[in-house]
Amino acid sequence: MILRLNKITDFSFDSFKECYDALEENEKLRISAKKSPQDQMCSLAARIVLKKVLAEKYGINNPVIKRDTKGKPYLEHEKVYFSISHTCDTVAVAVSENPIGVDIEYVREYNDNVCRKMFSDAEIKFVSGDDTKFTKLWTLKEAAVKATGQGIANIKDYNFDISGKSVTTNIDNAVFTITQQDGLIISVCILN
Repeated sequence: MILRLNKITDFSFDSFKECYDALEENEKLRISAKKSPQDQMCSLAARIVLKKVLAEKYGINNPVIKRDTKGKPYLEHEKVYFSISHTCDTVAVAVSENPIGVDIEYVREYNDNVCRKMFSDAEIKFVSGDDTKFTKLWTLKEAAVKATGQGIANIKDYNFDISGKSVTTNIDNAVFTITQQDGLIISVCILN
């Protein structure tokens, strides 16, 4: 598994333009539809990093990215999986030979409505209003949804216990890592 984190300030205007110009028309529309210029830049930065990792580590120089019926991106004609996430000014790109999901967030304020909709009773009790615990559980759930491709509608079905030193879950054949760095929480799910 390869995980890369980058700030959008790591890239020049020319690299953003070159990346955008190389996209297929449907992907240009997808990026242009993002709600803010910063989100657009994060999407392009993630593409730049993904393309670099695929070329350096897998010899894939012209990746063709498609989307399945649920919108999950995949590489056409390749046995390599990837996941992308971004928050504010930082992008995370994860690549693996197994299905993978990544989510990155700055520690977010606890949100009771989100907890009731997305967390189990045991998870709500564990979080108990704590911003960091809330964000950790949220990123784990997002990483799981991205790895499985099942969509956010099933997010409450994925249960986690992070009260110990490792992540335990009800998801079969899933391995999770969760790290904190510079105020960010990064969760990765790999399906074996």
